[in-house]
Amino acid sequence: MNPLNVTLALVVLTHLTLCFCWFKAGKQRCGTDEGIASFQGQSVMLFCSNYIYAGTVSEVTKSHVKLTDAQIVYETGPFTEAGYKDAQTLPTGTWFVTTQSIESFGPGK
Repeated sequence: MNPLNVTLALVVLTHLTLCFCWFKAGKQRCGTDEGIASFQGQSVMLFCSNYIYAGTVSEVTKSHVKLTDAQIVYETGPFTEAGYKDAQTLPTGTWFVTTQSIESFGPGK
C-alpha cells in the first residue's frame, strides 16, 4: 500500500473518531442539563470554567441555568462544614450561568 494512502486513511479515521467523540460529548452535555434540572428548587453549587456559583435552581434551559439567591464562591472551606468560607451575594440575587461553562455540579452547602 502506498504510504500516502495509509497517511490519508489515518487522518480520515482520526477525523471520524474526533467527530464521533464530539457528537457523543454533545449528547452527554444534554444529559448534564437534565441532571441540573433535577435540582429545580434546591440549593446547588456549579463549578464552572473560572468561578464557583451557588444558589437555588429556578430554571434550566439548554443555554443557561437561572439561580436565585445567587452567590459567587471564592473559597468553599471544608465541605464537611455548613456554609462557605468566602461567598459574596451577587447584585441582583438572580443570576444566569451558561451551561457550556459548567464543569461539574452538586448539592449546595
